[in-house]
This record gives sequence, C-alpha cells and structure tokens, in this order.
Amino acid sequence: MNRTREPIVMAEHWSATRVGAALTSLVAAGSLLFFAAIKMQDKIDVGLITRDPQVTTESPWYLGAASMIGVVGWAIATGILGFAATLSVVDKRPRTTTLALGTAALWSLLLLIDDLLLLHDDLLLRLLPDDRPILVIYAIGFAIWLYKFAGVFPRGARLPLLAAIAGFAASAAIDFAWSIDSDWRLVLEDGTKFLGIWSWAVFAAVWSAITLRPDLDKVNDR
Repeated sequence: MNRTREPIVMAEHWSATRVGAALTSLVAAGSLLFFAAIKMQDKIDVGLITRDPQVTTESPWYLGAASMIGVVGWAIATGILGFAATLSVVDKRPRTTTLALGTAALWSLLLLIDDLLLLHDDLLLRLLPDDRPILVIYAIGFAIWLYKFAGVFPRGARLPLLAAIAGFAASAAIDFAWSIDSDWRLVLEDGTKFLGIWSWAVFAAVWSAITLRPDLDKVNDR
C-alpha cells in the first residue's frame, strides 16, 4: 500500500467504525426503549403486540401472507433508497438527486407504515367515511413528486417505475369502481397493488445502483 494513503485509509476506517458503533448503539437503545414502553403500558396485553398474529389468534400460517410479502417489498425499497440517499450526501452528489432519493425513501416508509399498521384500512377510517380521500391525497402527492423529479430518473430505471405506477393506478381504480367484495375483486385489486410494490422495489434498486455507479446505465450502449 502506498504509505501516503495509509493515514487516509486509517481515517476512513476509523470514521466508518465510529458510524457503525453509533448506529448499533442507537438500535440497541431504541429496542430497549420500545420494549420497555410496551411493558410499562397496561391497556393492551403484551403478547398481542410482540407475538406473531398467527400465533396470537391461532390462525393458519398463510393468514395475510400476500399482504406481509408486500410489506417486505416496501421495507426493501425504503432501505435501499435511504442508503442511497445517505451515500449521495456523503459523496456530495447533486442536491436534486439526493432530495429525490430521500423523499422517495420517505414515501416508501409512509406506505410501509400504512400497510403494516392498516392506517387507511382501519385507523383513519375512524375519522373518515371511507379510504378514498386518503388514496386521492397519496395520488396527488406522488404525482407532484414525480413531476418535480422526473428528470432525475435514469432510463434504466424507467420501466420498473412505469410498472409500479401502472400497478398502483390499477389497484386504486378497482378500489374506486368495484364496490362489491368478491374473490375476483380481491385478486385484481391486491394483485395489481402487489405488482406496484415490488416494481417500486426494483425501481429503487436499479435507480440507486445507477446513481451510485452511473456507468451501469451505459452498459447497453457498449
């Protein structure tokens, strides 16, 4: 190794070590506080919060399987986009790129929480007559985000983005137009949403990879 590089490499290693230690401490403290709060409250049985729903309700293992796989898709997209946004800040990439990645990560996190905690399917329905106003707000917010950052998306990530938009739009359209519950309605509405979620996760991965390695978007030209 070039000796002139040794101090720089050591400094970078020490910095990464400190960041890793800080994040590990943060996770540990957060975990302890979270479970301490669960134990200290006395309104809900602890097991109802900490155990798997299938175990608590003695339901079959496949209860909500498709929904949970969708939540995993949101989580993957959130992690990838958050990581890419952080590296974009560290590498001092254009502010627009960093802002696009960061807000996309926040969108993914919001929809992850929505699906996981049933915000628009349960909690918010206690304040509203149905979930349609919430879906409209989501659609308007996403359209504004898309319009603002359309020029940031590399061409290699456009196909999964279009697939995600198509999936979400189809799911919302079915929800608005088909009010009678049936197996076909559930398959079409939830299936197109599932397609949208996982296409968004693919979009997140491809977009982040190309942002961090711009040469990847030129592979097809070689």
